[in-house]
Amino acid sequence: MMLVFALAMSALIFCRLVLPLKVKPWRKALLALLVLAAGLKYQIIHCLGGPMFFAPDLPGWILLSAAWLYSTAFLLFSGLAVMEMIRLGIKAVNWRRKPVNVPDSGRLFRKINLILLLAASLLAGIGIIRGTADPGIREVTLSFPGLPPQAEGIRIAVLADLHADRVTRA
Repeated sequence: MMLVFALAMSALIFCRLVLPLKVKPWRKALLALLVLAAGLKYQIIHCLGGPMFFAPDLPGWILLSAAWLYSTAFLLFSGLAVMEMIRLGIKAVNWRRKPVNVPDSGRLFRKINLILLLAASLLAGIGIIRGTADPGIREVTLSFPGLPPQAEGIRIAVLADLHADRVTRA
């Protein structure tokens, strides 16, 4: 299922961002490979790093780069999917009407796509930085009336969502 999603994500990004570019075909091919590699992050990391899904034996910079690329692609895909729904909605509303000649609507969508790409890259970067930060420790004192004397002063530790892997050692 993850493979199907990765391919669908890569296909939408390729069709909406890479294909319309006015660059040489070999550059489009390189961008297509980058988009596909970003979408297939988990499969590639698994092949390169062995059986451990969350913490393969790979250098941290590779794991962080792959995570940033995948996160950017995922956020970009989400934005592009919303844009496609808006596009389809506009077409559905106007399908019986005489088409309105909007001056260079493709240019508007290219600008929106660029904004989506920049926003996705920035948000993915912020997420990676925050995700690799040292986990915080928070102490909370709870009081329960009617506890037996044996439970007085007991301490409980809860460890949750630590992101403990080769990158976040602390």
